[in-house]
Amino acid sequence: MQKKIFRTVEDYILSKDIDIVNHIPFDKKDFSRINSKTIIEQLKLISKFHKRIKNCNRCTLQRIENQTGKIVELQKVDLGKCKKILRDIENSNSKNDFESMLVNYGKEFLRIGEKSIEEIYISGYIDIIVRSMDNNEICIGDPYFNNLAYENNRIQIKNINKISYNIVEIDAFNLLNKLSRKGIKLPISYLAGEFCEFEGLGEKSQKLIEALMKYPYDFVRYCNRYKKNKKYDNDKCVEKLKDIMNIYSSEVI
Repeated sequence: MQKKIFRTVEDYILSKDIDIVNHIPFDKKDFSRINSKTIIEQLKLISKFHKRIKNCNRCTLQRIENQTGKIVELQKVDLGKCKKILRDIENSNSKNDFESMLVNYGKEFLRIGEKSIEEIYISGYIDIIVRSMDNNEICIGDPYFNNLAYENNRIQIKNINKISYNIVEIDAFNLLNKLSRKGIKLPISYLAGEFCEFEGLGEKSQKLIEALMKYPYDFVRYCNRYKKNKKYDNDKCVEKLKDIMNIYSSEVI
């Protein structure tokens, strides 16, 4: 049977009984509704979305961006930049308080980042990429509560601009990482395991999500941004770095 061809990704999503809406009533600043139960419900909803829109290959005339494997490559590039910046600061004769803190804690953050990438590959990352490409897996990109919801027995999505081909584990990671960076303590292993059960995935996928969550995104990003703009207020930079360190307090001693 010949596949039906849709002009746009939007047309394809609508054909799968998913509503594209202008607004989802969720206050992203209100954390009182966020707990293990609501997170698990969101992970289950993400999985439902994946199953609805799978096998999209060649179903639309509109090109869908392929992000498969890009996050880890970006991690490696950013970590390399961060390592060079820290080395340059360390060799500098003049350091402000923030730069001294960067150097003092930077090596430990680099160790965490390198260990995270190592664990990603140990988890069977390459096999997961092959599986994703074979299945033409599609990710939402932004699976947060204010962009994906279930109302009146219907899946609703607001922004579809970040939809791309990618391993489905990335959507679980994107949700958990966003919550974690807001300072919410999460039982990562448990939540990753629940998501993998919804998706019918094995231990490799759970280990991959756990490894992705260990990467020190905020430190690496902040270090690299500081290099581009040294006009940052020193005191504010120190306080921001302390906030970042609190997120990784279990890893950084």
